[in-house]
Amino acid sequence: MGAVERIPCGFVNCYLIRNGDAAVLVDVGLASSRDKLLNIMKENRVKTVFLTHGHSDHTQNAAYLVEHTGAKVAMNFLDVPLLATGGAADLQSRGVSGRLLRGATSMMGGQRSEIPSFTPDIDLRDGMSLEPFGLDGTVIGLPGHTKGSIGFLLRTGELIVGDALMNMFLPEPAYIFEDESLLWESARRIKALGDVQVFFGHGKPLANAKWHLAEKKNGSREEKE
Repeated sequence: MGAVERIPCGFVNCYLIRNGDAAVLVDVGLASSRDKLLNIMKENRVKTVFLTHGHSDHTQNAAYLVEHTGAKVAMNFLDVPLLATGGAADLQSRGVSGRLLRGATSMMGGQRSEIPSFTPDIDLRDGMSLEPFGLDGTVIGLPGHTKGSIGFLLRTGELIVGDALMNMFLPEPAYIFEDESLLWESARRIKALGDVQVFFGHGKPLANAKWHLAEKKNGSREEKE
C-alpha cells in the first residue's frame, strides 16, 4: 500500500513515498532543508530521489544528499540543462500572481538559485512504471512549467504534480512556465484523471475536484478559449 508524506521545506514541498520496505524522496528543496531531508532519507533507507523538474528550489540539495547517502537521482533528462542555470531565466508568467512570482524568482539569485553539480542517473519518461523502485505507480509527463516536468501517479490514488499545478494563491495551473500551451495540456490531463488526491510542489494537497472548482470560480484562461 503506497503512502505519500508531505515534507514542508519552507515554501516548497518535498514528499516521501513509502511502499513496504521501499521508500523514495520526491524533490529535495533548498539548502536550508538539507539536514532535515538527510535525516529522513537515512531513517527511511531511501535509495532513490525523484525530481519533478530542474528548478533550484526542487533540486538544490541533490548533490549533498547523494554524497551523504549514495542515492540515485532520477528525473526527466529534458530538464538537465536547467541544472546549470537554476532554471528561472526563460520563464514566462500569467496574470498578477505570475508577475509577482517571476519577480521573486529573479530576486532569489545568488546562492539560492545555484544548483551544486550532480549527474542524474535515471531518465524518467511518461508512462514508465515505478515498479523498479518498489512502488506501484507510473511516471506521468506534465510539460509546460518546464520541458521535462513530470509527476508520479500511484495506484492508491495519489498524484504528485510538482509545479504543473500550484496551490499558493489559488489551486490552479502554474503562474510561471516555459510553454503555456503545454501547461494547459498538462492541466487537462490531470483533470481527466478524476478522483485522485493532488500533491503540489507549493501548497497543501487537495482532491482533484477541488482545484477544478477553484479554476472555474477564478475564470481560467482555458475556459475562456
